[in-house]
Amino acid sequence: MPRKRKHDDLQDYDAKRDLSITPEPSDARAAADFGPLTFVVQKHAARALHYDLRLELDGTYKSWAVPKGPSLDAREKRLAVHVEDHPLEYGTFEGIIPGGEYGAGEDIVWDNGTYGPDEGGVLTFADRELAAKRLRDELEAGKLSFTLRGRKLHGSWTLVKTSQDERSWLLIKHRDETASELLDVLADEASVLTGVTVDDLKAGIPLPAAHGLLLPNPAEALKAKRGKAPRTARTQQALRPMLATSEVAEALERRSFAGDDWRFEPKLDGVRAVVHVQEGVTRLVSRNGNDLTSGYPAVAAALAAQPVDSMILDGELVAPTAKGIPSFERLQQRMNLADAGQIEQADAEIPVVFFAFDLLHIDGVDLRGSPLWQRQEHLVRALRPSSFVQVLTPVLMPGDATPTRVFDSLVTQGFEGIVAKRRESAYVSGKRSPQWLKFKAVQTDEFVVGGFTPGNGARASTFGALLVGQFEPDGSLRYTGRVGSGFSDALLDSVRSQLDGLVSESNPFSSEPPDAKVTTYLRPEMVVEVKYAEVTGSGQLRAPVLLRVRTDKAAASVVAGGNAANSDSDTEAQDGGEGESSLLRQLEDAGSGATLRVGESEVAVTNLDKEMWPAHGDLPPVLKRDLLRYYAEIAPFLLPHLANRPLTLTRFPNGLLGKSFYQKHWSQKRPSFVETVSIYSEEAGTDQDYLLGNNLPTLLWLGQLADIALHASLARTVAGSDTTDLPDQFTGTKAAVEESLLNYPDFLLFDLDPFIAEEGSSVVEKNALTRAGFEKTTATALWLKELLDGAGIRSFVKTSGASGIHVFVPIIRNLRSDVVRAVCSTIAGAVVQAHVKDVTTVFDKEARRGKVYIDVNQNGRIKSLASIYSPRANPGAPVSMPLRWDEVAEVDPLAFNVWTAVDRVRASGDLWAGILESKQDLRSLAGADLG
Repeated sequence: MPRKRKHDDLQDYDAKRDLSITPEPSDARAAADFGPLTFVVQKHAARALHYDLRLELDGTYKSWAVPKGPSLDAREKRLAVHVEDHPLEYGTFEGIIPGGEYGAGEDIVWDNGTYGPDEGGVLTFADRELAAKRLRDELEAGKLSFTLRGRKLHGSWTLVKTSQDERSWLLIKHRDETASELLDVLADEASVLTGVTVDDLKAGIPLPAAHGLLLPNPAEALKAKRGKAPRTARTQQALRPMLATSEVAEALERRSFAGDDWRFEPKLDGVRAVVHVQEGVTRLVSRNGNDLTSGYPAVAAALAAQPVDSMILDGELVAPTAKGIPSFERLQQRMNLADAGQIEQADAEIPVVFFAFDLLHIDGVDLRGSPLWQRQEHLVRALRPSSFVQVLTPVLMPGDATPTRVFDSLVTQGFEGIVAKRRESAYVSGKRSPQWLKFKAVQTDEFVVGGFTPGNGARASTFGALLVGQFEPDGSLRYTGRVGSGFSDALLDSVRSQLDGLVSESNPFSSEPPDAKVTTYLRPEMVVEVKYAEVTGSGQLRAPVLLRVRTDKAAASVVAGGNAANSDSDTEAQDGGEGESSLLRQLEDAGSGATLRVGESEVAVTNLDKEMWPAHGDLPPVLKRDLLRYYAEIAPFLLPHLANRPLTLTRFPNGLLGKSFYQKHWSQKRPSFVETVSIYSEEAGTDQDYLLGNNLPTLLWLGQLADIALHASLARTVAGSDTTDLPDQFTGTKAAVEESLLNYPDFLLFDLDPFIAEEGSSVVEKNALTRAGFEKTTATALWLKELLDGAGIRSFVKTSGASGIHVFVPIIRNLRSDVVRAVCSTIAGAVVQAHVKDVTTVFDKEARRGKVYIDVNQNGRIKSLASIYSPRANPGAPVSMPLRWDEVAEVDPLAFNVWTAVDRVRASGDLWAGILESKQDLRSLAGADLG
């Protein structure tokens, strides 16, 4: 007797089979509660060979036997006989049904995937209930219209009931870009699960063992999660691509790539992009968060036409040659075009193709935690290829092939190298992982041009060689050698014309380079990519050859790496050099705790998975590991602004939602790498040690202490060219501090805070971000700038990381803090006088209601304010970010957070890099003795 089923629609299925004999599924698997509906096509050698089309609906597969199989020719009408419903386990059933049983014969999964109704051109995938209702109504009416997303079958199809017989239907391909009168889709006879054919099973070839059979619904992939794709530019920007760890080519011989644990892909020479498709709207986002969409309209249109509700892809934009090999030189010809007409012409002359190699999200299913092989299988099914969109499929590995042979073959064809990815690897956004390895044919890296030597002979009118270097974490530019090879005549002229605008009188390198007497120095702004044989023991490049000028890279992102094993020639800002890359790998590989090696220092860290900021909107929670990673990556830009400034800590031992406390003084034991300064404290009545954020290990140690905001003094503890006669001793008495360097700040500071409620609300709180409040704050900042500009005073601006704006004016250190505060009060008062209805300097809360408050009280002695690039203790982990004045009115202050800030800085450079070189003498400007 057939076993009783929970699902009534399977009674006919049970009645026709002896489930104690047949290997067919005997248990009804429950349908997934999210993700798209699924389909399967079985090739079935029963009494007559036929194909069974099965469409998931209401917990079973509605099934049609198609004697001649599906056809891509829209003129063909193939008979489809409606048969009994089948259990969902049939989505992966393959085997031989024994003789004497119903449907005896060989059966394989010829195709499977997902589908959704498309009547009227309206697709439904993510909403299972709506999709099922539409299909249920169409089934009842005798006409189904649907889009298939399989390995072999794509596009729109219809099933139409005929009047000849109750079970008689017709399967017809709709006319669309997936239809073909020439292609015989049935010529591909193999199973999409195991690769066997019906003839293999007839010949006695057993079904191969597999890692696991792919269930057609992506929601049933291992570790898949329900989740909406990020919709806003800010949240899409936070989803950064996973990065591969670089290895030299020789390492292919040494590494073990056992069995089929690894997949191999050609390394493409293009621009990395994460693609977001939302209901027919596409956004291409570069690795550093830039919107690339307008530059590649043909690619964007092809992606927008994909049959999905939502989808996130990772891949590469490439410009192939006539032989199909990606050419960065071709791509570079159109990368920076902005004119729509020029872009349209470029689409015709230099077409770009997006090669997708990973699927992160589809139709409400987050696949980032799923194994790579499952993500790629769903990618092949979901993506509809076109002239502008393709799937980058893994390289086939014949039985005698080795990764080295595949690498050599790809390099011979013209590819950069090979990328090896673990078959089971999850997708880790924004991290460089040893689960992905890339092997390149040459060692390359980026360098900053700091000078050039004169040319001789044919180069007399251009230059002989470029002097190049890389920035150290402390901001100094280390000289690494001269590059004189690799220049065409055209490139020589082009580079020479760019050098003229960068000429400087000062040496940008931290040491004097060879041939200094004949060198023309430059501002370190131009970035070049160089290939070379090796880095010598003295840190110089051997046999360097120019590959290209990198107009897409910010000079500040070129941090010393040391060798190609840590370089990254992807066309987006890379992470730092050897030290930073090693540190990031240590953080990634650590369990809940570790001892991090940073140069000669060791930093013990614990509770790395503790949540410091909770999830906020579409942003994930920020763990201590993420905070430390942010400090490691931002350090080259942050440390110069913290140097020698006493810090006030804001510690959250249990994260943002727990209790917090401020800490000015440090009396406990500290690591040897942490520098301090002793200052007389009026509160304590004695000398106290203050921390200095002078190096990367200290930043990491502060992160371990759960210090999630860095408040730095406006004054420094060291003298400079702007102050030669002020004491650098701060102990003993209050008077000693007042007479010292710490009473002479580097800046005037204007802290602008809105007290403006959102429309319809009467609640006003300090630091409460409202659209109206921030707009009025940016307007106030621009009024302030206008006033300062009129007085010939240069100013710098940054977000506070909360609701406000900070305006800094760098000044010569010849004014005491009380005088500085008085000057700020006078300037702020002038702004209030001109805009009395909108701005105030009165502290009283009621007086501030509905206005922007200009706070000048932070200009006091040893007062501190959130540093540039400091995280803030607010939801979403925002960061205090420097701005250009021309973007102040349009900026979203919450777009800058610990997920996005580093990419922003690497793309734009440190906008405050020269702030201390822009100091102004207020005494001179005022024409009077200010005190």
